Amino acid sequence: MADTSEASELNDPLGPQLAVLERRITLFSKAPSVTTVYEGGVRHVVPGLVPQFVSWKEVFGVRLAFAPTRYKRNRYSFDLLDAKGVSLLAVDNIHFKGLADFVERNAAFNALVRAAVQQVPAANPDARLYAGASALSYGVQGGFVLVALLVLLAILLNLVLPGALISGSTLIKIGLIALTLPLLLKWFVKARPQGLDWKADLGPHLPKE
Repeated sequence: MADTSEASELNDPLGPQLAVLERRITLFSKAPSVTTVYEGGVRHVVPGLVPQFVSWKEVFGVRLAFAPTRYKRNRYSFDLLDAKGVSLLAVDNIHFKGLADFVERNAAFNALVRAAVQQVPAANPDARLYAGASALSYGVQGGFVLVALLVLLAILLNLVLPGALISGSTLIKIGLIALTLPLLLKWFVKARPQGLDWKADLGPHLPKE
């Protein structure tokens, strides 16, 4: 008897399966969400919701970005965009293991990205590949980084002035800035908006495995 799962894959209207990423996207998810790249497009299945399908012909832009948060400090995102730059589907490399406990699914995420990047330009020659944040996001968050640096500089200057007093609130401000500044500076460098050739090396824009 033929393997029914194999037969199903061969008969899938999206074509052969190329890569799969499974990740639990919230703490309350009972089962992982599954994103699958096929020759004909990508299928995104979230338990309890209607499966989402995106054909490569619908994709006019692909954005790869370093997008960390306070707890997900090595988060990378992969975003498929329509002709107006609106997101059709966005996934990242983070899997929820528990409360404030995350696991990076880097190998599967990278395989998914590379498989998609091979398919998009063949289906839509007008599609563009981007790395980093959007220009608007980079400008806004870059301004935040600059403000943080100026605040830190002001505090340090205040400390060296004659008769300066170190209050508890001042120490707290220094501590908070010291903790977040390295991540902000890393984001500022890695999230610089840029256009890429479809044959470019994606390694610098993907998480390390």
